[in-house]
Amino acid sequence: MRFACTALIAATLVSACASAQDPALPAIADNEPDVTAQVHALLVRTMQGQLQAEPLSENARAALTPERSTQIAERLRRCTVTGKLDLLRRGTKGEERQYLYRLPCGAAPLLVEINFGKGARISYLDVRPQ
Repeated sequence: MRFACTALIAATLVSACASAQDPALPAIADNEPDVTAQVHALLVRTMQGQLQAEPLSENARAALTPERSTQIAERLRRCTVTGKLDLLRRGTKGEERQYLYRLPCGAAPLLVEINFGKGARISYLDVRPQ
């Protein structure tokens, strides 16, 4: 009985993790196109190596080391950031507004995760392969 319960819990966790990383995550309605346009413009500036400190919170600036910024810019350059962003998830956590976008990029789309905190400052930014 103990083994059956352990196996059931393990299977549930694996299933939950798999669905959380589902590459076929569908786009949702974008009710905030101005935010999406702001994110797209930010990605273009990042791709061009012109990401300014102004929209970033102190924590985000600390996390986006020059190496990390270069890595993100290189990923975006490979994609050319010309496509539209597909909104996959939108939510809040405390005062943070959290967004997850997919940037279509041929066979290798990118996921853009961005959080906005107080004063609409970016508190988190990550661009990674899907």
